[in-house]
Amino acid sequence: MRHSLLKNAELVTLIYAAQDGTVTKSQFAELEERLKASARARGLYVYLMDVHAGLILLEEMYPTHVPRQVRIAAKKEISRQQEQSSKFLTWKRFAQPSYFIPLSLLFVSLFLGVSYQIYRKAHPQTVPQIAAQIVASPQQNIALIKAISGGELRTSEKLYTVNDHLKTEQQYDLKEGLLELEMSSGVEIVIAGPTTFQLLDSNKLRLLHGTITANVPHNAIGFTVNTPTMKVVDLGTQFGVHVNKEGVSETHVFKGIVDCFAVEGKESNLPPQRITAGKSLKRQAGGELVQSDSKSEELFATCLRQQAGIKSLSGDIKFLPVMPPSLVPCEFTSNDYIHLFPEKQGLVLTEDISCSVPVQNRQGNTGEKQFEAGVIKKGTKVNVYYIHFDAHCPGHPQFSIKTIVSKGDINFNREVLGILKVDAQLLKTDAPLGNVETDYWNEKMKSSKINRSVNDEILLTANNRGLYLNWKLSRGSIVGADCIRVIVQAEK
Repeated sequence: MRHSLLKNAELVTLIYAAQDGTVTKSQFAELEERLKASARARGLYVYLMDVHAGLILLEEMYPTHVPRQVRIAAKKEISRQQEQSSKFLTWKRFAQPSYFIPLSLLFVSLFLGVSYQIYRKAHPQTVPQIAAQIVASPQQNIALIKAISGGELRTSEKLYTVNDHLKTEQQYDLKEGLLELEMSSGVEIVIAGPTTFQLLDSNKLRLLHGTITANVPHNAIGFTVNTPTMKVVDLGTQFGVHVNKEGVSETHVFKGIVDCFAVEGKESNLPPQRITAGKSLKRQAGGELVQSDSKSEELFATCLRQQAGIKSLSGDIKFLPVMPPSLVPCEFTSNDYIHLFPEKQGLVLTEDISCSVPVQNRQGNTGEKQFEAGVIKKGTKVNVYYIHFDAHCPGHPQFSIKTIVSKGDINFNREVLGILKVDAQLLKTDAPLGNVETDYWNEKMKSSKINRSVNDEILLTANNRGLYLNWKLSRGSIVGADCIRVIVQAEK
């Protein structure tokens, strides 16, 4: 590992900057590109994050109990390592920051390892007790409970409530309901009961059984979920992990990329399988990593809706966590559902958005005007959703010339700030608000064969947090699709 650190000194410097919070925008962009391009770089990143977490854990939990003789012996051993290093590394070269930082990390990790080995030889009866003490007396607060609904979170000794902190090496049980956690690394986790889990460090979780979804920010790349048969390592993404009663584990990726490792008591020597958005893998004990046949929107339904800021759905509304490559007419169709997609979460608007905004001081009476022309100001933090209704087209086995009607309710966790339903507005906001990997149907609106229904009903609830949709599509000889973009206030 020492050779790897020296060989990748610039990469280690970037990782170190990310760890201590001093990373610049340009450094972060470079680190992200390196991690995307190299499996070795990602492996080194995960390793150094483990070392970093271990150092923090030891410092907070066991800061003063290393005997003086152990420190002296360890210092001598590190000096010996430095002498060996000088055979291939000149002092002038070592003094450069790009080498000093990774070598500093190396020497610290050597110190811990040497200290442990020497002390173990000198006190063979004491070291196991020390290790047991570290496991049995967790001191780190590494996750905050943001919300609990419909159930209780417990350990064998305690009942937890909102704003409580969770610690390492405790086993937590959520029998039912929904739990939202924010890890100290910044990872946002939603857990659906029944689930049993442990927190291993600020960026690692063990899922014994149950269902979780994780939304991982860039500065927490490397977030890991361990299960009885699989290890999932995030590469900057949103994903879910499920372990059923039989111990079968599976992971589904909603955005970004993850690496999956087969685990059976100890990690396999086989390389990981990488999966991207819309893909999934599962594994049972003794088996191989294979594609899962479960539907993400069903297996993770409760977690995904909560993470997307959706309180409830009813009727013919179907939530899908992954946007398709194309929403061009006739390429994503259904006679049964209006599809709801999350486009952007926690987006800070970089420009004013002209749209239809709720009328101020509405009473919620029948027939009352609900929307008027307005602007959502630059700098507002929002969640953006795309609602799409496109019935089957000619040539499809289920094509019908009859009018297709779908309706239902969507209730968001926060207030609706505005909707975009005019074609010109939709087209203009595809770039700043839409999914860059999706082709939108309104790019073809210049074609005379593509028309939208004027009979669509869109009603806003009295508290401005819900929409009722009653949409109609009449195919005949016309190809058409209905859609709107909804902008909702995000959590500040």
